[in-house]
Amino acid sequence: MQSESGAIALPPPFKISAVVKGIDKTIESLSGSVGLGPWEIFEFSPQKDELMVGEPFKIKVAWANVGGLLVYELHQPLEGRSV
Repeated sequence: MQSESGAIALPPPFKISAVVKGIDKTIESLSGSVGLGPWEIFEFSPQKDELMVGEPFKIKVAWANVGGLLVYELHQPLEGRSV
């Protein structure tokens, strides 16, 4: 896609991801100060036989949709070497 100036224009972002130390506090902060939410939260822990490389890990993930066009995604490592 090109802009009117002839430069290549990038499409708008569809996802913003961040690794955080405390997902619950981050959600509380983003919900209160920016009004993001509702949030979907889950834990993910693939087993050794599900991984092509690396060791098993556990991670907590949360995301919130913003107007159907943008997703804020948070990752909190819980166990092992993830993210």
